[in-house]
Amino acid sequence: MRINSFHIRNFRRLKDVHIDLDSETSIFVGANNSGKTSATQIFQLFLNSARDAFSIHDFSSDCWTCFNEIGLSNKVVEQNLPAISLDIWLDVDESDLHRVIKLLPNLEWTNAPVGVRLEFAPKNPAQLVENFYEANEKAIKLQALV
Repeated sequence: MRINSFHIRNFRRLKDVHIDLDSETSIFVGANNSGKTSATQIFQLFLNSARDAFSIHDFSSDCWTCFNEIGLSNKVVEQNLPAISLDIWLDVDESDLHRVIKLLPNLEWTNAPVGVRLEFAPKNPAQLVENFYEANEKAIKLQALV
């Protein structure tokens, strides 16, 4: 079994990137600050067991427009909040089938790549935004006291 390719969305400089890997060796080459490290660090962050592995600063800059609109509008979220996601596509040999059997949609699998999506997103976006507004209101009241 090996990783065939992966797709990253909304992570740092990588807004929407698909990377195919060679079956033998893959080398990342590019200018400084082009996303090479981010393309590998996302694996580490998703595999890290710490609850605070990701931070708000890991979202791509395109997501900030949505965050700012929510922060300024003070209304219920009608759209989905941005999420950081990593899709991993695996080439699986029949000898490794037992490792991914729970990922297969049915038992008619025929050596096609097997995919899994890992996502950093709020469980309840509306509740998250409501909590933000409450905390923001408290902060404004505290600031007025200073």
